[in-house]
Amino acid sequence: MGEQVAVVLPMPGYYTLLTNVVPVQLNTFMKQPTDFDYFGQFSRYCHCTWVDVGLVTFFAVFWTVLRAGLTCYVFKPFLQSLKLADKESFTKASESFFKSMWYTLSWIYTTSIVFSERQTMFQDPASVFADWSNGMEIPLDIYILYVYQCGFYVHSIYATIYVDSIKSDFYLMIAHHILTIGLLTFSYAVRYHKIGVLVLFCHDVCDIFVESARIFLHTKTRNGKVYNTNEFIANIFFAGFVTSWVIARLYWYPLKVLYAAGKFYLPSMPFVTTFNVMLWILLLMNVYWFWTVSVMYAQECDVFDTKTRSDKNRIHQGDFLRNGVYGILPVSINGSA
Repeated sequence: MGEQVAVVLPMPGYYTLLTNVVPVQLNTFMKQPTDFDYFGQFSRYCHCTWVDVGLVTFFAVFWTVLRAGLTCYVFKPFLQSLKLADKESFTKASESFFKSMWYTLSWIYTTSIVFSERQTMFQDPASVFADWSNGMEIPLDIYILYVYQCGFYVHSIYATIYVDSIKSDFYLMIAHHILTIGLLTFSYAVRYHKIGVLVLFCHDVCDIFVESARIFLHTKTRNGKVYNTNEFIANIFFAGFVTSWVIARLYWYPLKVLYAAGKFYLPSMPFVTTFNVMLWILLLMNVYWFWTVSVMYAQECDVFDTKTRSDKNRIHQGDFLRNGVYGILPVSINGSA
């Protein structure tokens, strides 16, 4: 017999996702038995050790200490030399320096896993569960990704409450971090790690652009001068943010991750519905954030009829700077700061 050649299925569309996956998941959810033994199923299918918990805790502390050290000995001295306009810009620029660095390095590592010779999860999402088995061994590179990412989001809850500047979507960010930790923990324990890697790949890239844009915005006024070049560069990064959000979070994520997770699971796999509900909640958050930012930016660009709203309710870039949704700071096309 000749060697079998794997067939990569074509990329589905949104209509296919809504008609082929959503009804199946709803039907599965409705047929869930009322006496389902969650504790027994967790004991049988969830695999997590105290070593895993210890490593996550270590990384949570490590990221906190590393951030404090870099802020104190690297970011602050550099920003002090720039003589920024105000303390708020100083604080937010320090925050964005660390996040931009972290997300860039982390996404590069995640990308190296996704496109390694041993993985086909991105090119062929239908294969993500092909080799699944209860308690299967997780490759070392993916294991490292999981423990340091989970540790980072534990750190992020602490940082959002006690370190970062408070933003208008504070509670949603806390919910996002908790959901991310839940997804990472659950996908690791049940060995749905390939889906987890794809989720991280589709989401972290957007944060690189938005944090980089914030750095240039917060350092626009320095040494008593306004540098419009910063605004131009920030606009470029903001355009990259919007583009990456649409492609990665609103296109790849639903049509690769959600479609694969809801379509190609094996009958013997546990907690499929629970896992898919968590993934869909994350998509709703992505849609909400994108819609909110789009509306705010449209108002900033005077797309809406200014006569129909009072100046009191009008949003300017200064409001983005202080209370940007998801920490996003669109730049005004008229150059106002």
